[in-house]
Amino acid sequence: MTKAAEEPVLLNVLHLLPLLLLHVAPVCLSAQHGRPARYSGHIAENSPAGTPVEGVRIPLLIAGCPGADPDLSLSGNYASDFKLVYNNEHLNHLVLVSAKPLDREFIAMYELKVELSPRCQRRPAAIQVEVSDMNDNIPRFTFGNKTVQIDELTPLGTELARFDAKDGDAQRNGRVTFYASPESNLLHVVPQTGQVRLVGSLLGVSQVILRLYVKDGGDVTLIGEPVYLSVSVRKSSRARRRVRALSEDLTYSVTVPDHIRVGDLVFTVPDQKFEQRWFEVISEADSPVQIERDSGRLYLARDLREPAEVVVKIQNLRGDEWYLCRLTLSTPSQADLQWAMFPSPFLATISPDASPSSVVYRLSARQRDGTLEQAQFLLLDGGEDCFEVDRRSGMIKITGRPLTPSREYLLRVQAVDGRGRKGPPATVFILAGYRPPQFTNSTYSLNVPEDTPVGQSVAVVQAISFQKKSLSYMLLVNPGNLFSINQESGAVSLTRTVDYESGHNLHNLQVRASEADTGLSSVAEVTPPLQK
Repeated sequence: MTKAAEEPVLLNVLHLLPLLLLHVAPVCLSAQHGRPARYSGHIAENSPAGTPVEGVRIPLLIAGCPGADPDLSLSGNYASDFKLVYNNEHLNHLVLVSAKPLDREFIAMYELKVELSPRCQRRPAAIQVEVSDMNDNIPRFTFGNKTVQIDELTPLGTELARFDAKDGDAQRNGRVTFYASPESNLLHVVPQTGQVRLVGSLLGVSQVILRLYVKDGGDVTLIGEPVYLSVSVRKSSRARRRVRALSEDLTYSVTVPDHIRVGDLVFTVPDQKFEQRWFEVISEADSPVQIERDSGRLYLARDLREPAEVVVKIQNLRGDEWYLCRLTLSTPSQADLQWAMFPSPFLATISPDASPSSVVYRLSARQRDGTLEQAQFLLLDGGEDCFEVDRRSGMIKITGRPLTPSREYLLRVQAVDGRGRKGPPATVFILAGYRPPQFTNSTYSLNVPEDTPVGQSVAVVQAISFQKKSLSYMLLVNPGNLFSINQESGAVSLTRTVDYESGHNLHNLQVRASEADTGLSSVAEVTPPLQK
């Protein structure tokens, strides 16, 4: 082909190039226009209609977008649960608000889309809305009451039953904890798992009934209705004759070293009377030691904060004789001190902006007989160098280091008497911010005789405000409306007379103490058994 023939071909190609560009360019623009802008927002469960969704603010090209209906542009599953409204301050923005109170248990996450005309909106908006959880579900046991039958010589630590519970809330609000009320010195409930284990001897016991509760982890704790575990104890298959006590008892004084830890061997109870024997601790439920039944070895079960008396029964397995071994446990450096602060646990608050040397809390100690003790106070650990303890006055002050808002600091403290002997350690919990009210008791147990007049106070349930605010009291759980409470004083009284023979011999109450200005509140349980 000649050069002259090549030129028309090149001109034809150049002539078509603008057409090709015009054809390709709209495709690229259309792809860019169709890519949605993504927003992630959240809204609290059960918020009233009209509550804005945090994190969703859609810009407009034209203020007010004349002629457009924002709600018609909103699509997605259950899109009718929301509305689009113009920002009050800037009409060139749309805000997503709720159209009704939302239930996280029904829908936890919404996927929505907003698409207006191109003159109002540069590109569509894809919105993901998470409904954050509120503690609005009371935990409930999966199954009801349970009955088990065991041998009286069942080994300590045996799991007798296991309970399960469910809570419809999420995360911490839905985390359940199990406990018994009143507590038993024979059975222990594992808080996290709901297991019930044997921790005390069943010799001479025919039946044990344990009442279990489940509570959630919300800031305002919700407590479910209780269930009962009935344990029937049968006599051991090993034949038993009438036992006979020997007149001779053994007595020992045991000094427990300061460095000993829980689980360490403390003492071995001697026995040279019986060829085969059985050892059993028969002292109080909160015994500082546990014993191996076949060897008599005593192990420390908890910190020895004060001298303790332990009584061990030694039983002849081949006869009907038994005798006692009495032990006095003490540590060489133990002081006869106890903490005098009230209530327990020891809680305090401080403003994150408080000036250096501000007093947060005051420690005090006294002797076992109730007299005040001139002690010195030590900060063992904790506090992140943000707090100091005055050794003489017991005042806990801030050092001036910055405090993290809403953080709780744990300070482990100890009192030392004039002879240099150490008292039991304690922990003080200091919150940098606002703390809900604290009840003077974690639970209340009341006795209500049948002849108690209507309106007469049967107990006073009180709390303290860390913000020095006035408190109001309210009954959250009140079966049959049998009780009423004075909103100002916390006095609980009957609304009608009670009849023990009617079968309503136990009523579990929940009392809430609230601060009007801050909205902070706490809940306590009241268990009043009706008595003749």
